[in-house]
Amino acid sequence: IIQCISDFFVKKRTPFQGYIKIFVFAFLYFAWNNSKNKYDFIKEIMLALKIDFMICLIFCIMCRPYEPGSYYLGCYTNSNTFGMYLIIVAAALLQLIWIKLENTGKIITAIDDMVLLSVLMNLLWKTQCRGAVMSIFAAIIGIVALICFRKNLKELLYGIKIFVCVVIISFLTGGLLDYGLTNMPDKTGMIVSVQQDERTEGHHGESLWTDTVYAAGLKEKLADSKWSKMAGGNLENITSGRTLIWKNYLRHINIFGNYFRLETSGISNYAHNEILQHVYNYGICILVPYMLQLFLTIKYAWYYGRKQGKMWIFIWCIFISSFLMGMIDVTELPFRLLTWMIPGMLLGVLFEETDEIRFKEV
Repeated sequence: IIQCISDFFVKKRTPFQGYIKIFVFAFLYFAWNNSKNKYDFIKEIMLALKIDFMICLIFCIMCRPYEPGSYYLGCYTNSNTFGMYLIIVAAALLQLIWIKLENTGKIITAIDDMVLLSVLMNLLWKTQCRGAVMSIFAAIIGIVALICFRKNLKELLYGIKIFVCVVIISFLTGGLLDYGLTNMPDKTGMIVSVQQDERTEGHHGESLWTDTVYAAGLKEKLADSKWSKMAGGNLENITSGRTLIWKNYLRHINIFGNYFRLETSGISNYAHNEILQHVYNYGICILVPYMLQLFLTIKYAWYYGRKQGKMWIFIWCIFISSFLMGMIDVTELPFRLLTWMIPGMLLGVLFEETDEIRFKEV
């Protein structure tokens, strides 16, 4: 409602988000909660993400070369947005692997999804998107914690098997992926480059998983990556200049919001923080309800995992990784990023958890 009111008073670059949430997403939640086969919808989403990633991978190998010395853009024009896309797909692949292990108990049945997940992790390292890497790492830590809370030894063994297999496959596929991304686009003559491509220099020339048998090799790769900035230096270096952007956005917050985004040091940037971006675009009145939404989303996603709801890994990974990514980047870019669409479509799943808690309280 606040977004709709803000749109009425201030013109937006991407208007009508509030109306979409009320009249599209809300109807979807109602339809899902009244469906007899609720979870078929989520299965279709995960299958679509898997197919989409396979198409993206073919496109990257054939048309988007990896250039040593720059962060990999993949099928996007920015390495960070490509990283955001990858964490959504990673959540789907983790759930698909888990389902196959639960159904058969055999690791071989999930080998295709493990290969895709291993390739995805290699691509994620090439993007050097710290928010995406930290988000998926935190999501996995949360999965381990949820399994420990349930004290389920069988699930813990499944997790160990998945981790070991993905690491081994990552080392095996890392060199092959590097070769494909570096050489195939030139050989096919199908290189795709657009004006909006944002190539940033400063990256190492190899995959993390290639030639890292010796500790010195791994240390060198980490030293050449963005992660070395987090070990020392001032706050601006650690945040890649985000603190200047945050201060600029804070100074321009008002009651009814603003058109699009601000210029900082002559460059137009998003707020690199989802809360700041919402408050800047829609006014100070949205701060409390939006933060309450974020808090309750994570709370009920955690409860959903605790009770081992269906597709709990996918649900948990989507919401926690999107939340953490939103603290250092803008994830809710309508009609552009899966980090806007997929969490928006799945939010109704958590209503089931809130209903059960409410019934228990009564």
